[in-house]
Amino acid sequence: MRISGKGTPIVATRELIQVAPYTDLQILRDSERALQQQALQETGMHSRIVAFDASTWTLLRFTLWETSREKLASSSAQRYYKVAHLSLPLRDGAFV
Repeated sequence: MRISGKGTPIVATRELIQVAPYTDLQILRDSERALQQQALQETGMHSRIVAFDASTWTLLRFTLWETSREKLASSSAQRYYKVAHLSLPLRDGAFV
């Protein structure tokens, strides 16, 4: 997970992308790293996690935003959510 913002997330986006069988996973990882670096520069982005489910060959991108993403429309690959509550983890007895 990468965190770029310090504000409070108000919306989230979830992208599910089918990956073709036998895709070179090293190339996929490198491509996602480059996209991650680009995404970190986007205004209003708080944090993002990217995961790969090898059992279904599905890539997941989950992003929290500090600003509204009204221009984003939900599609079969991408969903848009309002964040009602976000819990913070404890580290050494204090909130991170």
